[in-house]
Amino acid sequence: MEERAIGVLKVCAWLNLLVCIAAAITNLPGIVTGVILALAGVGGSAFLLVVCSMAENLIEIRKNTAQPAKSRLFDREAS
Repeated sequence: MEERAIGVLKVCAWLNLLVCIAAAITNLPGIVTGVILALAGVGGSAFLLVVCSMAENLIEIRKNTAQPAKSRLFDREAS
């Protein structure tokens, strides 16, 4: 489930970049607006990709630090 959410967020990041760049290109008469749109697209997609990277790292940390099942070897009540 988490991997799917990360994949969706990555797709949203790339779509954000593409849509903002396309909007900046079609808005050539307003140079300032086009530049702002391009910067917003790059910044927004970079932010979303950083969030994806953080989520992937947190998932890996959680997987690596999960408590193993209790061993009956050290269970005091088993004796």
